[in-house]
Amino acid sequence: MRARVLSLVVCTCLAGCAPLPGTDLELPQPGSVRLWTVAWIATVVIDDPEIDDAGDRARLEEALTLSLMGYVADTRYFTRVNRLPGPVAPGEYVLRFSFTRYRVDVDAYAGAVTSDVSAELVIEDSERKALSLASESRTDSYPSDGQMAESTRQNAARSRTALVEAVLAAAVRGLPQ
Repeated sequence: MRARVLSLVVCTCLAGCAPLPGTDLELPQPGSVRLWTVAWIATVVIDDPEIDDAGDRARLEEALTLSLMGYVADTRYFTRVNRLPGPVAPGEYVLRFSFTRYRVDVDAYAGAVTSDVSAELVIEDSERKALSLASESRTDSYPSDGQMAESTRQNAARSRTALVEAVLAAAVRGLPQ
């Protein structure tokens, strides 16, 4: 819960610096698969060349890492979710999320906001061997008053959530039995 609050605070601070996208995610539906092990979340990597300010990128990566920790915990795929660095034991998984596109474009003239996000998730074992990989891209447009109003942020969060849900579910399904 503390991670979600921190994420919301960071997101709120960043929202005033548009066109940086937010990092909040909606609550997930509990996963239908339960892996009965621990997951470790690595710090998110955002490789979008349009985010050229290193400070902005670092703040987004940190806020998104915290949001993803809460989201993955709420899916209940795993018995516990920790953040790296830490001692990953045999049988535990490391989740590495990366985003090659992480954009939001506000077109005040057209009255629309476009969210354009591409994510990849690699699930590794305790020895850093890749066990599963999933990737997905999603572009959504929604009406806007030209500002980052609450409804716009909710639509962007819904879009990010659908993307994260898709890559997480695909990567979990791709794990060896």
